[in-house]
Amino acid sequence: MEDKLDQFVRESLLKSVELSENLFDKNLNIISSGALILSVTFLNKVIPVYSSLFKWILVAGWGALVCSLIINLWAHWLASRNAMKTLYDHDMKDPNLFEKTQWRNRRMNNTTTAAGFSMVAGLLSLVIYCSINIYNMPDPTRLPNPEPERKGMPSYVPSTQPTPSPQVQPAPTSNPAPSNPELPRKP
Repeated sequence: MEDKLDQFVRESLLKSVELSENLFDKNLNIISSGALILSVTFLNKVIPVYSSLFKWILVAGWGALVCSLIINLWAHWLASRNAMKTLYDHDMKDPNLFEKTQWRNRRMNNTTTAAGFSMVAGLLSLVIYCSINIYNMPDPTRLPNPEPERKGMPSYVPSTQPTPSPQVQPAPTSNPAPSNPELPRKP
């Protein structure tokens, strides 16, 4: 009876670990790619990049998010490869199966951790970039007036634009054509 309970608990814990790892990988991909796409698409509408400060922070953030996606993609490939190697070692009755599996699992954990840290670094970089540039944005209500207010009579300032020449209208004819053809003409 205790063996069955122990086996049930073990299977439940393994399912829980597998589920949490799958959710972590899925969320890591969604957050990294979503932050990258949103920042590339909409950031220029909030903070004009041409006049922003510390552009290298933005580029570093984008690079970290791309790195996170690449590392996570590599981790999926590595997990598949490790599973195949472990299956082969199991079929061959390798006496070092447990140690090899532990080493592969540590390698996978390190890879997944690196992807997570890369995502966090990318998100922090984007937040820092936005914070610095929003804080340093000029306040449109405090911008200096381009023309100071003048008191007294306004002075005449000639226009620098050339004035258009007057259009000459054609002279009217002595006998214009009637606008309504049914009316007779007067001599």
